[in-house]
Amino acid sequence: MSISKSPEEKLAELDRKMEQLKQRKKNLQVKVSQKERKQRTRNLIEIGAIFNKNFDVQTPNEAELIAVEFREKVKSFLKEKRKEIAANPPSDS
Repeated sequence: MSISKSPEEKLAELDRKMEQLKQRKKNLQVKVSQKERKQRTRNLIEIGAIFNKNFDVQTPNEAELIAVEFREKVKSFLKEKRKEIAANPPSDS
């Protein structure tokens, strides 16, 4: 025979479950944040390696000088390439 819980006991149980869910949500948010940070770090490393390879950059100051010099040229170039890709998407053969 099962004894039903009082309203106070039910509230206490719901409060406990809410706290557990809040903690699970917090843990998942931390995992997502860590994953995003790791991906950003990876991207920065890859971009830096490509930059270094193609321009023989030795210092961050040199990288900044090159970036500033080519910024508008690269933006214009990428804008045109993106238009071309959008107009002629690669076919999946």
